[in-house]
Amino acid sequence: FFQADDGIRDAQESRGLGDVYKRQDDLFKRIPVLRTIYSAIVQMTETFSNKDQNDKKSVVLVEYPRKGVWAVGFATKENKGEMAEKTNKKLINVFVPTTPNPTSGFLLMFPIDEVIYLNMTFEEASKFIVSAGTSTGKN
Repeated sequence: FFQADDGIRDAQESRGLGDVYKRQDDLFKRIPVLRTIYSAIVQMTETFSNKDQNDKKSVVLVEYPRKGVWAVGFATKENKGEMAEKTNKKLINVFVPTTPNPTSGFLLMFPIDEVIYLNMTFEEASKFIVSAGTSTGKN
């Protein structure tokens, strides 16, 4: 008897919490400036955190803005468009976020052989970037 009541209460609480998140999500999407930032963060988080464990990691190390200086970035996908054709190279798109606001940054195209894949999760890399390199995660 108590287990059934506990299960029903848990379902109601989780549904209520889901409603709160949905209302918050709807509210954030209605405020013009916040909508842009919030939507970008949600999209980036969903994109990078849903990677299959068998896929190559998306967190990368690239030499940017010049040789000998390194930046953490997120490889998005191989560039098979006009840019790759015009440069006659296999390019990979890399988003290099800025500190401390990782929603702004630079979309750069690197030759695939110049990109170093890191064994770091999206969350660990994001924390590293937002903390200006002071986080104690894998670094």
